[in-house]
Amino acid sequence: MYGYIVQGGRRLRFYEEEVMGLKLLRCEVPEGGRRGQKVIGFLRRAGVRALLNGEGLRGLRLTATGELYRRKAAGLALLALSRRGIERKTAVVGLRANRWSRNMEEACTRLAPQVRGLSVELPRREDIIWDLQRQYGMAVFRGDGDITLCFTPAEAGDGRLLLGEERPEVAGCIFHVPGLEIPEGCPEIPLLAQLCERGKIGWDEVQVSRDWE
Repeated sequence: MYGYIVQGGRRLRFYEEEVMGLKLLRCEVPEGGRRGQKVIGFLRRAGVRALLNGEGLRGLRLTATGELYRRKAAGLALLALSRRGIERKTAVVGLRANRWSRNMEEACTRLAPQVRGLSVELPRREDIIWDLQRQYGMAVFRGDGDITLCFTPAEAGDGRLLLGEERPEVAGCIFHVPGLEIPEGCPEIPLLAQLCERGKIGWDEVQVSRDWE
């Protein structure tokens, strides 16, 4: 069972919910109420193994969302370019990590037909660059791009999307699954991450879209 916290109401209340077979426990906490230990105690006794949100509550781990972000890296990069007003055909997207991964390969496959070039920063990068140039017939550069996807922990920087974190954040982007009903107030991204990890929905079913006018 997974728990999540909603601020509101006049007293502490709990509700059991379910999304695609995933059991949830909704905890409504009065605004400004200091009931942290009481909430944690109840959640533990109820069998909650992790929280979808609730950074201020210690003792229960938070659901990691990094894998979902890394799986959707290409879409996030394209949205970030759009938000900055950079045309895809002139853009260079950077990919940075301390090791090559399937998620990086998938991002390259999706991005290569849509952007001017890629920029790769990896240990022992020469073989990978040669493969990318041969496979896609495109320029491959060094350093950061107009937008840079960081697949392992990295320092913040202009245009960098820090996808190597346990719970990344990318401004202006939302995740959703068409037709999937999410309980009101339930944090959507960690819920989708759990549903994907447990095989309730496929990673490809999750869509990324813009959250700005």
